[in-house]
Amino acid sequence: MLERVILRRLLEHLKANGLFPSMQSAYRKFHCTETAIARVLSDILMALDRGEVAALAQLDLFAAFDTVDHCILLRRLRESYGISGVPLTWISSYLTDRQQSVCHAGTQSVQEYIKFGVPQGSVLGPLLFVLYTADLAPLIADHRLHSHRYSSSVLNCFGLEAQDQDSKGKTKTKIETMRVKTETKTKTVTLNTKTKTV
Repeated sequence: MLERVILRRLLEHLKANGLFPSMQSAYRKFHCTETAIARVLSDILMALDRGEVAALAQLDLFAAFDTVDHCILLRRLRESYGISGVPLTWISSYLTDRQQSVCHAGTQSVQEYIKFGVPQGSVLGPLLFVLYTADLAPLIADHRLHSHRYSSSVLNCFGLEAQDQDSKGKTKTKIETMRVKTETKTKTVTLNTKTKTV
């Protein structure tokens, strides 16, 4: 119940201040996979109509929810989203000092503290992950690529370039550069790129 109250308050704060990532389709009201697909298809068709090359790259974030660094997330919540005081303290308490163990064939492992990740299956987990990875959108835009996120673990990026013989190679180079910068910026998020030129 408390998680739902915090989620509602966070969403109200993000909406009132225009802070929610605009190209995020999952985990928000009135947005879904269908809205993401419609946007992706529209971007590709518009690029083709202009005679440009449309490169679609799916950037898969490995073990997405498990990679969230608590210190980085809390700093981003404070610096990028203006969350401080009691709400930030509550979120810090929510994330830290969690323990887990594994039970297999009647034998249970020792309890270990969880240093990374947001609770999967929780009410707040998806929103915290979205806010944690929101800085990827400006990084992608810095490479003159368009992006649209449709889940917590996959980004769609559209390299829209004037058609020339080397555009496919340039887009692949941009994506590789983005991968390196993303891994450096987030420290824990690892990308696996799969590129197709449409």
